Amino acid sequence: MGMDAIELVMEIEDAFKIRVPDEDAERITTVRELQDYVVSRVGLLPPPPCLTARTFYFLRRTLGDSCRVPRDAIRPSTRARSILRSTPPDAWADAVRRLRLTHLYGGRFGKAVRWPAALATVGDLARSIGGEGPWRYGVEREPADNQDTRQRVIQIISEQMGIAASEIRGEHRFIEDLNMD
Repeated sequence: MGMDAIELVMEIEDAFKIRVPDEDAERITTVRELQDYVVSRVGLLPPPPCLTARTFYFLRRTLGDSCRVPRDAIRPSTRARSILRSTPPDAWADAVRRLRLTHLYGGRFGKAVRWPAALATVGDLARSIGGEGPWRYGVEREPADNQDTRQRVIQIISEQMGIAASEIRGEHRFIEDLNMD
């Protein structure tokens, strides 16, 4: 390992409060391998969110946007009436369409403000529709903290090597592509 590599490993160790044994450092040849190594050492990925929770968060965001209800006022236990009482009919119609829930109204949803009778709370609605909605098909992303970790690794490489971070790619090899000694 050359001086550039030793300095990079020391910076990574300091920045993330981890220890990188020499044997591990010698096996890491690309930026992505280094990112993966740091992510694995910093901590485990959190488990994927439960689909009902994901549905609830999507409902809360959409109801907040469409119905102008403050975010902290929408909880799983929030009674439907409390949302509908302060929501103009056209805003509720917009929310139902954005949530793709017109089927709960027999496909004939107009501007009538009503909540499906069997669903007394926002949590009831989230549980009843579970994985059937636009929130299910979103792009899966790595948790933000791991993305931040990966970006920080690139930033450290950029600072150490004097290369713009925007030019560093995961597939770049340290010796051949980044001219590290």
